[in-house]
Amino acid sequence: LRAQRGRVAVVAPAPEAKSLIGEIARKGFSAGIAQQEAERIRTATGADAILRFRITDYGLTPRAWGDGYIAFEVSSTLALTAAIAYSGTTAAKAAAGAYLTQETVEEIAEAYAGFRALDTVSRPVRIEAALIRLHPAARVWQSSDTGLSDTRLSRIFGKVAPEERNRQLQQATDHAIRDLMSDFAGLLGNTARPGAVS
Repeated sequence: LRAQRGRVAVVAPAPEAKSLIGEIARKGFSAGIAQQEAERIRTATGADAILRFRITDYGLTPRAWGDGYIAFEVSSTLALTAAIAYSGTTAAKAAAGAYLTQETVEEIAEAYAGFRALDTVSRPVRIEAALIRLHPAARVWQSSDTGLSDTRLSRIFGKVAPEERNRQLQQATDHAIRDLMSDFAGLLGNTARPGAVS
């Protein structure tokens, strides 16, 4: 990206910068960029910053949602179990252990079924993006968004055709990109909402 009088111009990487950008991409999304690497990119492209992105979940419920839900359910079950076991009797402690095991299995099964249904009904697509300033090298913005396609509960009860699944994935991707770009435009001080993604 190159700033020009308050505007942003997208700059395609020059052939000599493509290998360097490839090296940086192989390090992973969360890895930083050394100042020397940033200067080489800046010299080769004339860019002031680079916009990195990755798709972490494509058509599946983001893992963080599942982990968060299960952690919440297990911790609330542990609290109930501790209350039962606190009474101090051996029978209560045995009941608490059995309750904890049963509830944990039930909660994980319910979460799995619910997330599988969400995957079929809305095909979540999660995209993460980060803006890296090149001089001095620093991550100045990072955001993520999970897009969902239109929701139709009828998809749970029947087979979803590949064409419809592809439309769902495209729509969910478009929603995630549009929301990220709106957030990015806000960072740049642009109050106008970007148009629809095509």
